[in-house]
Amino acid sequence: MVMLGLFMVCLLQTVRAQNTQNEPDPLQNLVDRIGVHDSFSLRFRQSIENATSGQTIHARGLVYIDKPNRFRWDYETDPRNIIACDGTYLWLILPEDKQVMVDLMARQPLLWSPFSILTHPNRLTDEFRVEPVKDSDETIMTYRLTPVTPNNQYRFLHIGLGSGGGAVKFTLVVFDSMGNQNLLFFDDLTPTGGKFDFQPPVPDGFTVTDFAGQPAQLPQHGPNREDNSDPDI
Repeated sequence: MVMLGLFMVCLLQTVRAQNTQNEPDPLQNLVDRIGVHDSFSLRFRQSIENATSGQTIHARGLVYIDKPNRFRWDYETDPRNIIACDGTYLWLILPEDKQVMVDLMARQPLLWSPFSILTHPNRLTDEFRVEPVKDSDETIMTYRLTPVTPNNQYRFLHIGLGSGGGAVKFTLVVFDSMGNQNLLFFDDLTPTGGKFDFQPPVPDGFTVTDFAGQPAQLPQHGPNREDNSDPDI
C-alpha cells in the first residue's frame, strides 16, 4: 500500500550548502533548530521508488508535528490520504477506498516515521552510527545513519542538508531491505503552537476497520496530550 510506504520515507537529492570550520556540524544544527519547537509544520515532496516494479510515485503535502507523540501527514495530491496519530491512536484515511483504518499505535509497531530520529532527544547518537557520505560535489552535505542494532524496517538512512543559517530545508532517505527507496524533501518549517487537530475528520459513509480489516469503532474525540505512549513521529 502506498500509504504505508510513508513510514519508511524519503529523498535522494540533497541541499547544496557552504561548509566552513567556523560553523557547527550541519546535522547537529538541524536537530537543534527543530528542537526549539514543540509544535510545527513542514511542507514535503515525496517520491516512492519500488525496486521490483521500477515504478515511482510522486506526492506532496504538509506534515504537522506536536512533540512528543502526535503527528499528521495531509496529502495534497490525489487521492488525498491522511496519516495521523493523536498520541494514542493511529489513523489512515483512504478517500479512494472510502475507508478509515484506526488502531492503538502500540499495536502497530511496524508503522513508523523516521522523522522521530530528529525529534527524540539523543536518538541519533544512541541508535545510529553516523558517517559523512562522500559526494563528487563537495558542497553537498550527506550523512549515512546505520542502526547500531540491525533493524528489519530499514537497512540505513541518509540525511542530506545544508549548513549554516537560512530556511530549514533537508532530505531524509530510507533504504529498506527489499531495495525500495522512499524519499522526502522537507522545507517551510512553521511553528504552530499546538493549535491543530490531530484526529482527522472522518467523512460520512466511510467504512471503519482496524489494520487487519476487521470492523472497528472510532475513538472518542479529545485524547490526553500527555498520554504515556510514545509512537514514532
